[in-house]
Amino acid sequence: MLKSFFLDKKWTLWAWGGFAFIIGSLLAQTWIDVKINQWYKGFYDLLQEATERDVSEFYDGIFLFLKLAVPYVIIYTITNYFTRLYAFRWREAMTFGYMPYWKKLDAKVEGASQRIQEDCMNFARIVESIGLQVIRAVMLLIAFIPILWGLSSNVIIPWFKDISGSLVWISLTASLGGVLMSWFVGIKLPGLEYNNQVVEAAFRKELVYAEDDRVEYAKPPTIFELFVGIKFNYHRLFLHYGYFDLWLIMYNQSMIIVPYVLMGPGLFTGAMTLGILIQTSSAFREVQGSFSLFMQNWTRITELRSIFKRLNEFEKNIGFKESKGSSLSTQVKAGLVLVGIVIVALGLAGFIMGAIGSAFLGTESFLSKPHVELPASRIFPVVEGAHIGQKLEGGNQFFLTNTILSSLTASILLIILFVGGTRRTRLVPSRLQGLLEIMVEGLLGFIESVVGPARSRQIFPIIATIFLFVLFNAWIGLLPVYQSLGFKEAGEIHGHILRPAGTDVNMPLALALVSFVLVEYLGIRAVGFSYFSKFFRFGNLIRGRIGMGIIDLFVGVLELLSEFIRIISFSFRLFGNMTAGEILLLVSGFLVSFVFTIPFYGLELLVGFIQALIFAGLTLVFISVAVTPHEHEEEHA
Repeated sequence: MLKSFFLDKKWTLWAWGGFAFIIGSLLAQTWIDVKINQWYKGFYDLLQEATERDVSEFYDGIFLFLKLAVPYVIIYTITNYFTRLYAFRWREAMTFGYMPYWKKLDAKVEGASQRIQEDCMNFARIVESIGLQVIRAVMLLIAFIPILWGLSSNVIIPWFKDISGSLVWISLTASLGGVLMSWFVGIKLPGLEYNNQVVEAAFRKELVYAEDDRVEYAKPPTIFELFVGIKFNYHRLFLHYGYFDLWLIMYNQSMIIVPYVLMGPGLFTGAMTLGILIQTSSAFREVQGSFSLFMQNWTRITELRSIFKRLNEFEKNIGFKESKGSSLSTQVKAGLVLVGIVIVALGLAGFIMGAIGSAFLGTESFLSKPHVELPASRIFPVVEGAHIGQKLEGGNQFFLTNTILSSLTASILLIILFVGGTRRTRLVPSRLQGLLEIMVEGLLGFIESVVGPARSRQIFPIIATIFLFVLFNAWIGLLPVYQSLGFKEAGEIHGHILRPAGTDVNMPLALALVSFVLVEYLGIRAVGFSYFSKFFRFGNLIRGRIGMGIIDLFVGVLELLSEFIRIISFSFRLFGNMTAGEILLLVSGFLVSFVFTIPFYGLELLVGFIQALIFAGLTLVFISVAVTPHEHEEEHA
């Protein structure tokens, strides 16, 4: 079905060019829908204040509506005409794609004529209708959810008014509940539709055979028996469609009054105007209708499922799937087609939801403006005006910050990962065990190449811990939950519960201090107190070599400074790269969401790995230098 149209070179221009045209025209329709929704507010506010306004403003409003409605009608008409033509081309591709395989087949395929003619026709017809509705619904959702989210602030009913975007959640809940109820009510419809096609095909086949041999076929008992089967199935189908229609009509009628019930009281209290009420009702209807698309088209979707099942069986019977789908290249092409469609859909959604698309549509961006949080936020206890280290009532000086919580989260995940992977070790490792073994062996080999086998196992635990801690904190910080959980003020998050630990300078500083202490400790342990000789070089001064002694002292001071400066360089290298990455992701996600940010996510995965490797690698190099005995060249007189 898909391969006949989208993967055939003959139909490439129609398949992909036509799809792009439909997407573009629907985007234009969505833009006009948003503008009309905004028009509702101004026009109905005008009607509410009619006695205080001039009639010329009324005609200006009518004229503005016509400026929006006329292009919409034209675009809508062109889109529908082109979609019908597009669906017919799809049917043509399917029909002439099946014909060669059907004609070459020696065995007789029951119902082949019906599959090629009727099912291909119905498939194209339903895809034309539902496909257009699905794309239009997705665009309307993306465009109107931000609008409805903002209008939710006008809800004055207790409990509902305290929920951000309450109208969106109500719409979503009502739609999901409706879909689940529709599935439950119409659960038998797909099977009945399929059985209906089976009994109709049997009846049609008997009549077709009777055209050539009326003696042997279409006998009254046979015809009566076949028609009784049709009658029985149709009666069951009508019964199930009857109570499904009852449920659907009740649901649709009840959804009309929901926005008025939620918003209407505010009209009487003066909390909102008539324009806001009508605008909200329109936006709610668009969002709820889009959410409920599958429920509203349940019967047609049921029919499409039945057709798809029959065509799929037909393709298998004529060898179409084997010849077209067995090669790896075709499978890859099919996968690329699916990926391409998903990317286009996500890219379009990201454009509409982001700042650029919102500016194009004339709406407020649904996404929060980029907010980079440099200092740590207090999670517990929450005390207004308090700061870290301040003594609270009862002498409590402990604060749990989002940085600490994120670090603990990364540590717990690492513990779970390694405990789970090593709990039941086997000679033939599982995937998780194999992954952990590769990780450990790689790190151990890297450490051995720097400090040698003798010291590697002593140093390995701390170096591996530093590497994995930095890596996990960088990678889990890319999860969307890190930016979505927080304390809100005026609809904006001003304190994140979780954050990438590397973006708080305190965490890189703490790691740098750990690295510094570790290097110095291992250096003293390996060399003894002679380790300090590289900082305090008094040998030449004692021997009376004043010139060389002064140079040695200067070099020693530089060495000592470099040890402490290393703390600063370690800290700001990690902090700067992680913070810059977070800013890049926030800005890209704000401008154009989803697909636009994927390359940057890939870049941040690489940056996180490199930063973890650099931090652990430099620590390892400094340890190697520290544990090596220092020999000072002395000039002899």
